[in-house]
Amino acid sequence: MLIGIISDVHDNLRTLDKAIQYFNKSKIELLLHCGDWDMPFTLRMYEELNCPIKGVTGNGDPDIEKFLYALRYKLPNLRAEIKFRFLDLNLDGKRVAVI
Repeated sequence: MLIGIISDVHDNLRTLDKAIQYFNKSKIELLLHCGDWDMPFTLRMYEELNCPIKGVTGNGDPDIEKFLYALRYKLPNLRAEIKFRFLDLNLDGKRVAVI
């Protein structure tokens, strides 16, 4: 499984766009986001990503409730799972922590 990892986006939409293009070109199967998305409006950019996202909020993220609201009501087709600060995954038999 080819996995992409990103963190500390901090609303830098230009760099995020380049990263998403790179991830799509590389044909990753999953993106792990280690937090600091910043504002929920950046989630719309991830609709261009060709794989699911699993991630966490970081210390720079204002409110997980805003993220959950955006995911549930504004971007229902975005394949993203965002947890508060910690995510424990089993990927291809390997245990992975996202913090």
